Amino acid sequence: MKSPLHQLMLVGFLAQGLAWDSWVHWGVSVGLWILAAGMFRARWKIPLMGEGIALVVGCGLAFLIAKVSSRSAHFFLGDGLIVLQCIRMMRPLTRREQVTSLLIACFHIGVACTLAPDVRFAALFSAAILLIPRALTEIEFGGPGQLRHKPGWGPGLVLGACAVLFFISFPRLFVGTALQLQGGIGRQGSFFSSVLDPTGGGFSESGSVLFQVQGERLSYFKCMVLSRFQDGKWQTELSPLVHMRWPTSGEKRLNRKIRIKSAGFLGRVLPTDGQVVFVKGDVLKRPLQTSQGVVEYEGTGRRQNASFEYEILASPVQEPISPALVRYYTRHPEPSARIATFLDELVGGRTTDAEIASAIVNHLQTNFTYRLGAPALSRINTLEDFLFEKREGHCERFASTLALLLRMKGIPSRVVMGYVPGPLNRFTGWHQVRFKDAHSWTEAYLEGRGWVTLDATPGQSGNGALSGFQDFLEGLDLFWYSRVVGFDAAAQRQLFSQWGAMLGNLPGWIAAQRDWLILFFGGALVIACGPRLWRKARAVPTKKSSRGVDAAHEYYSELLKILGKRGLWREMFQTPFEFLKLLEASNHPASGPARVITELFCRAYYSQHALTAAERRSIQAAREELRELQRGT
Repeated sequence: MKSPLHQLMLVGFLAQGLAWDSWVHWGVSVGLWILAAGMFRARWKIPLMGEGIALVVGCGLAFLIAKVSSRSAHFFLGDGLIVLQCIRMMRPLTRREQVTSLLIACFHIGVACTLAPDVRFAALFSAAILLIPRALTEIEFGGPGQLRHKPGWGPGLVLGACAVLFFISFPRLFVGTALQLQGGIGRQGSFFSSVLDPTGGGFSESGSVLFQVQGERLSYFKCMVLSRFQDGKWQTELSPLVHMRWPTSGEKRLNRKIRIKSAGFLGRVLPTDGQVVFVKGDVLKRPLQTSQGVVEYEGTGRRQNASFEYEILASPVQEPISPALVRYYTRHPEPSARIATFLDELVGGRTTDAEIASAIVNHLQTNFTYRLGAPALSRINTLEDFLFEKREGHCERFASTLALLLRMKGIPSRVVMGYVPGPLNRFTGWHQVRFKDAHSWTEAYLEGRGWVTLDATPGQSGNGALSGFQDFLEGLDLFWYSRVVGFDAAAQRQLFSQWGAMLGNLPGWIAAQRDWLILFFGGALVIACGPRLWRKARAVPTKKSSRGVDAAHEYYSELLKILGKRGLWREMFQTPFEFLKLLEASNHPASGPARVITELFCRAYYSQHALTAAERRSIQAAREELRELQRGT
């Protein structure tokens, strides 16, 4: 497990797990890595055909799991490569195989670069920057415990600088994540059945943030309305898109700001709460509104980290609905005698629509249980099975039941799907809305009040307050998306223009600060060069030159390269003298100069003693003899 190459493989496994956004994937990957690393000493002899079979099997299993769990399957190749990497960790690898495994790990990390789902990627990428130089050193010179050659900070700093330059200059390309379902929210369908209940797709417990919202008096965010009940199912009803109502001068408005991490996931719908009267943003093209209050738009602009702003009326204007719409919103199947009796007893002597609606809501909230993954209901008597037998389920069941019961009492109603806002983050001032915040509720038209939100789902008291540490992590996540993922072409152009303006003003600034700059650089020069000049003036002996040590290391590295071209590779578990014994046992013509170079290398490198003049002449002669043998082949 101390191998930098194996550690880089683990970073690749974790980067691949970001595509699934699943802690289970991370746990399985880490478990496989620990198992494979622990079995390395067994030195299994696995043929090339076995590795190919492992790759195919891994890809097939990942593809099937993705299909069963309703996740994106276009990352199955990366999971197959994880299986291949684990198989390779169980045996010593040739130099070519080591390079291939390093490239596979870089492939995993590169795929994660296209996703960059959250701040976790920053930690993995930093680890990769530190491990890549060490893994290359291991491939070139052997294991870290044999040659003790460790690269300094220089290669990592160079890689980091190249990554930053590439980041600020390369345009953003959105590929997608495993959480992105086909179609998103549109006028023709919904992904909510797979979000609200794990039996339909398993997204109900996903903690990934979908969008962030800022504003006062936040309410339910509407994304879809199901108004037609036909053949036992609620369906969307296409309604014409119209321009939003303009507010009058005396109406008070509330402002909302929303940042959507992936506009592609929401399709052409903008999550909004209240009666919207104004909207603008960088994802919009002709924002319009349906008669049911859903805001949609044509075309898209920015896809990642898109933001928009809208205003709602603090006191919504309630407009009467026509008799035709009343008939439409009260259509329902004929209730059975049992349901009719139940409704009459539940309503009792209540006469107003508000009292009737309140009685039904209270009954469902106090006598039923909210549970994800509840057993399926009877297809013949679905409503009766839920009301009198199962009495449990997810929010869709409660919203649908409430809407049907209201319609049976002549109250216009419809089912709404969307999201509830999470708690306020104390560090950022934004509310995080996650996939697991998806919810379904009911809207009823009450006389004198208009369309009113009713939520009959038990136990919907919010997500609770987060700890300070969780708030801090979410603040980092917000910074990551706004400053990294959202650093698109427009932000790049703005940065380059700012740099250009700074360079244009640089000569004038230098002239104005000339005296301070001379003082600063003069002091820095004195601090940097003063101690060295002081030691030289006092004739303080410097550290013994390591020139001979470096030369011995260079000659031994050249020996390994020349032998490697002949197919003789020193394995990671071999010491220099073990490799030399194998070379001499095979009567290789290079064994003579190899012994001279190996002995002098070990003497100089491990004891840190510079070679004498005679030893340097001896090792140089051995190198020339080795080169002659190479030219002779």
